[in-house]
Amino acid sequence: MRDLDVSITSMLTRMASVKGVFAAMTKLKAYIQDFTEKIVARVLALPLEANLRNNAAYPMAPRPLAVPRQRIKHEDMIKGLQRQVAQLKDQNIALCQSIHEADNKNKALRKQISAYKHYIKKQDSGLARVIKTICLTFEEYQETVVEATQQASAAEVITE
Repeated sequence: MRDLDVSITSMLTRMASVKGVFAAMTKLKAYIQDFTEKIVARVLALPLEANLRNNAAYPMAPRPLAVPRQRIKHEDMIKGLQRQVAQLKDQNIALCQSIHEADNKNKALRKQISAYKHYIKKQDSGLARVIKTICLTFEEYQETVVEATQQASAAEVITE
């Protein structure tokens, strides 16, 4: 039973750490979204360039804000973080399932323990009745033996 409590405690601890990492990942995702929104706002606010052919103004083509290698690096990092989030979600689901299974086992064991306690109480009460009967019988036997010896000794005293 103690091992079951320890395993449930360790599972809850792991689940709490998974939830903490998941919360950190959610904050990081929100931070990245805010960062990209700010960058998009800056790109849209860039000055317009004149089209040399018809002198019409058009928005400048968005320039890369980072070297392509860095962008790929960040995309890889984001994909890696997304994979980690997916893995953490899977671990969380697995931990929840194992906790649910452990709870079901715990309920079954508690029922079994309750049945054993009831059985032991019945056995104890039956054994107590048997012991009480034996004690009463022994007391009655002792009383009859004492009476018989007293009568025999009284008969000897009279015959003498």
